[in-house]
Amino acid sequence: MPILLVWDNDQKSILRQVYVGHWTQEDFFASFAEAEALYSSVEHDIDLIIDLRQNQTNPLSMINTFSRTESRVHPNHASVTVVGVNSFIRVLGGISLKLAPRLSRNLAFVATLDEAYAHIRQMRARRLASRV
Repeated sequence: MPILLVWDNDQKSILRQVYVGHWTQEDFFASFAEAEALYSSVEHDIDLIIDLRQNQTNPLSMINTFSRTESRVHPNHASVTVVGVNSFIRVLGGISLKLAPRLSRNLAFVATLDEAYAHIRQMRARRLASRV
């Protein structure tokens, strides 16, 4: 499958969605359904990393998915960190903030996985501080 989902830690609190090569909207929706099941398998917040470093599909096709996925955002969804971005992906992220604000919650763009993990640590610290 051109869109892979893997837990990125033993606590199952970071889910990484890796886009490899060419994929279709059908691939995306199959991956989204799989992610929904993974989100439902735990009761805590999940931070999502979208890894586009190996993506070869024009991400413009993602715009059509925003409205269909916004209504299905899982309550455990805490943040999205996109790895491997260019200026076009950043523009697409701005559009997603308007069309799918819950899905794009706490959206960040980074160049590396290390930066993604650092962003997630910062987001978690803020969430923890706001609960106290």
